[in-house]
Amino acid sequence: MVEKNQAQSMTKHAIRWIQRFHHFVNALSQLKKAIVLANKRSLSRLEKQGMIHAFEFTHELAWNMLKDFLENRETQNLTSHTYDQNTSSKIISSIRLP
Repeated sequence: MVEKNQAQSMTKHAIRWIQRFHHFVNALSQLKKAIVLANKRSLSRLEKQGMIHAFEFTHELAWNMLKDFLENRETQNLTSHTYDQNTSSKIISSIRLP
């Protein structure tokens, strides 16, 4: 049961960073639009607040996406240690279908 949970956890990490990447791309696109608008004309106070919020949101998504990606990568790096019987067993368990 523990091995099945480890496999599910590995899958969740892989899915989570990919989802966050897509959210980051969308947020960055919105931030770029705000920057283009700010370069064309003066922004209202509300628009400035929105642009700041878009920057903060994009920054937070980038940070979390990178964290999730690196955690997923760490899990994948385990596969390079197949000479270790314990690690090898964990990898085999996580490859098996539920």
